[in-house]
Amino acid sequence: MIDLLHSVLEATEYLSGSSYPMISNVHLTVSRLIQQFDHFIDDRSHLDEEYIFADFIHYKLNKYWSLLDEKIIVAAILDPSSKIKTFLPRKKRTVAITSLRQEILCYKPLTSVENINLIVSKNKKAYFKSFFLEEQETKQLLEEELDLYLSLPTCQTNLFS
Repeated sequence: MIDLLHSVLEATEYLSGSSYPMISNVHLTVSRLIQQFDHFIDDRSHLDEEYIFADFIHYKLNKYWSLLDEKIIVAAILDPSSKIKTFLPRKKRTVAITSLRQEILCYKPLTSVENINLIVSKNKKAYFKSFFLEEQETKQLLEEELDLYLSLPTCQTNLFS
C-alpha cells in the first residue's frame, strides 16, 4: 500500500513541480496511476482494509478521469512534444486517433452565406450536390492533413522552460 501511495505522491510532485505541465504528461501520469491501482486491486494479496482503500481511490480516479479523458484526448494528440506516444497500448492509440478524426470534422470551413444564396437561387439541386461534394473534399483534406501531422516527428523542445 505504501508503494501505491508513493506513486500518487510522485505523480503529484511531478505534475505540480512544472510551471506548465503539458496535457500529454497529465494524461500519461493519470493513466499510469489508474493502471497501478488496477494491478494492486487484481493482486488480491493485500489486507482487506488496503484493498478497500485502494478500491475507493481507484473508483474516484476512474470517475473523474473518465469525465476529463474524453476532452483531453484531442489536446494530448495535438501536443507536438508527444502526439500519440501518450497512448501506450495500440488499441488506446487507435481510439484516440479515431476521436480526433471525428472531432476535427466539426472544424471544417463553412461556405459563406453569399455563396449559398447564389447557388440556391440558381438551382436547388446543384446546391445540394455542391454541398455534398464540398463536404467530401473537405473531409479528405482534413484526413490528409491529420495523417501528415501524425507522421511528422515529435517536437523535442519545451517552449515553456
